[in-house]
Amino acid sequence: MFHRHQYSLVILLFLCMGCGEGVPPSKLDRQSVSGSVTLDSKPLSNGSITFHPLSATGESTVSGTLVKEGAFKLSEENGLPPGKYKVVITSSAATSSLPTDPEAAMDAASKPPAEGPEIPAKYNSNTELTCDIVDGPNDSLSFDLKSGS
Repeated sequence: MFHRHQYSLVILLFLCMGCGEGVPPSKLDRQSVSGSVTLDSKPLSNGSITFHPLSATGESTVSGTLVKEGAFKLSEENGLPPGKYKVVITSSAATSSLPTDPEAAMDAASKPPAEGPEIPAKYNSNTELTCDIVDGPNDSLSFDLKSGS
């Protein structure tokens, strides 16, 4: 019977050791990130940009934001730790305001979202885009996408 309690205690200790939450977001050395996205030399009107870590520093995190009128910005709070990142950019059609009538709003919400200009897969699902986030200002990232390639 004594051995059973010892095994239970050992198992309980291992379980507690695995219950950590990792590095709290406030402890990450996040940097603000901003820049521009153009498609065929014109600002991308609506879309999203997501940064996926390529370097395993133990503090890497995925983050992203909306692109509006060719500009994006991640605050320091939502920013990225320094390192190398894969960049995924998608587009969407401009959204008009939702109708105030509940039935019309439900009808609008049930339809698939309109897509924006087509962005080649090499910028999203098969992205070739990368960037380096450094300690300090990262306010001039620029992504010039070409639709015909």
